[in-house]
Amino acid sequence: MKNILYFLFVLITSMLISCENMMDKHIHWFEGGEKIYAPKVDSLMFLNGINRVLMQFWLLESPNLKSVDVFWNNDKDSIVIPVSPSTGRDSLTFSIPLNEEKSYTFYVRTTDVFNNHSLKVPGSATSFGAIYKSSLVNRGVRSAQNNHSTTEIQWFGAPDFLFCTEVRYTDLNNERKTVRTFANESYTVCPLPKPGSLYEYRSLYCPENSIDTFYLDWVQIKPLTKFDRSSWKILSVSDENPGYKSINVLDGNLSTFWHSKWKPVAPLPHWLVIDMQNPKEITRIDTYRRKNNTHTRTVEYYINDNPDPYALTWEQIASGRFSSGDLMILNVSGKAPGQYLKILLPDTNSAGDTSTSIAEIEVFGIE
Repeated sequence: MKNILYFLFVLITSMLISCENMMDKHIHWFEGGEKIYAPKVDSLMFLNGINRVLMQFWLLESPNLKSVDVFWNNDKDSIVIPVSPSTGRDSLTFSIPLNEEKSYTFYVRTTDVFNNHSLKVPGSATSFGAIYKSSLVNRGVRSAQNNHSTTEIQWFGAPDFLFCTEVRYTDLNNERKTVRTFANESYTVCPLPKPGSLYEYRSLYCPENSIDTFYLDWVQIKPLTKFDRSSWKILSVSDENPGYKSINVLDGNLSTFWHSKWKPVAPLPHWLVIDMQNPKEITRIDTYRRKNNTHTRTVEYYINDNPDPYALTWEQIASGRFSSGDLMILNVSGKAPGQYLKILLPDTNSAGDTSTSIAEIEVFGIE
């Protein structure tokens, strides 16, 4: 019995000593009283920007808070933002300037009037700058055509994060206009442009989760103009058939046409010279041959400042051969402007004679 009592005495004594040692190890947690934390930010969000980021959050029933403290770069950089929240729910937004272009990780805490701090809340965002902007390009122009009453521009597909593209020009009232085309749109229409107006465009980009927009530099664009032919004249023609005059190539009617003479049959080549009234910088010519007739095969175009059809100074600017259909489109590049346009038909698909015919020509270029 004595042995049992002695064993119990030793066991209880050991437990009391162990508990005292344990309290010695943890007593510093209780020195100075209980640890008090300030209310932390709620629903923290960071948004990307240009040389900055935007921080948004809520404070809930936190009237004793005096500041929101933001740390980044492993706490090497920080900013203390004074706040005066209410007893309710406050939505706060702050812009943080950041000149170094990179992605950042932030830690946000609050401090109250008693200098208690909250637990830190993490967040991240990117500050964009000149490096990112240098990677952006204006949206590609597929085509641009001036139809006198409107100028229509067709765009290639939109690059990532393209917001819109702006086009500015001068209208008939001599007012500078700007038209916006958004990334999901493929066409821009500029109404009532002034003849000879300067056209410029630029693209605007908004990166993902960004509060700022990048504006690229203005770039000039030269729309293709469908020249007004109402004052153009036929100066000379190699031959034509009664009822199928050469002037028909300028009348805007695909049902009429210029036909080579067949009684008697005129020899090849057939040609005509058009006075365009002033020098034109031609970039495209659309040629329509007679509907449902394949006699016309090769068409050549020449430009000159001398109307003499036999002059040696005619410069060829385009040539093409019909394969199928009634329309042939010829592009022209790198040729000097000229006032006189010569059409020459050197051959034919007609069996047994030299017949050729042209219903219409449409000429495009830069005004």
